[in-house]
Amino acid sequence: MFARLGRFAYRRRWAIIAAWLVVFVLGIGAATQVFGRTKSDLDGGTRSEAVRANERLREARIELSPGDSTGPDFAAVVDGRSVDDPALAASISAVTQKIRAIPGVKEVIDVYAVPQARPRIVSADGRTTIVQVTMRGENTDDEAFDKAVADSRALLKTIDAPTVEIGGAMFVDDEFNEQSEKDLQRAELGSIPISLIVMVLVLGGLTLSALVAASLPLLLAFFSIMATFLVLLTLTYATDVSIYAINVATMFGLGLSFDY
Repeated sequence: MFARLGRFAYRRRWAIIAAWLVVFVLGIGAATQVFGRTKSDLDGGTRSEAVRANERLREARIELSPGDSTGPDFAAVVDGRSVDDPALAASISAVTQKIRAIPGVKEVIDVYAVPQARPRIVSADGRTTIVQVTMRGENTDDEAFDKAVADSRALLKTIDAPTVEIGGAMFVDDEFNEQSEKDLQRAELGSIPISLIVMVLVLGGLTLSALVAASLPLLLAFFSIMATFLVLLTLTYATDVSIYAINVATMFGLGLSFDY
């Protein structure tokens, strides 16, 4: 079987090389998009601090909001200044007033506009508070929604406090994707040069034949990884694909190419 496959590949070598080049170019294009389309499948567990905090925020929103309080939401944790500081009160009030005016924002809860929320959104020492923003739930995938969220986050960052941290379930996938991409780049930058050096030494040192032989597994890895990215991107249009599929594909692409 392998002999027949080898003869087939040799007779059609230029067509096969051209096909792989097309796949490689398409794979490069897919690599620029696949990180943005994969999903984080971690829920953090039902008792993690993040999950419990999100549940308390949801309960507070239901309790304090008149009528329908549902919708995508996120929160800013403002830390380092007393909530009774007039300057902080003025800063938060000015920011939340601007956020309420953004099209697509449903409501904003802060301790100054909703004083009865204080037991829910202010820490025991009075030096940490939360500003919660709820968006309208329609058309969450369009550009207008993304712009409203981005503008709201930018305004929250301008609150005059030592620390302003913004988070929420709606940002989890993006943050996992960003961190996974950074980890993948760091792993590749470390493993590929080391693997190439080892291959050159094993295959005879700094000779032309050794360099050519050592480059073949690397080329095979690049081509196989790009092809896998293309497959993964295609799958994201049919079903949810975990962000960690990219790490696994890269790991197997490098490992199998150098092993075999």
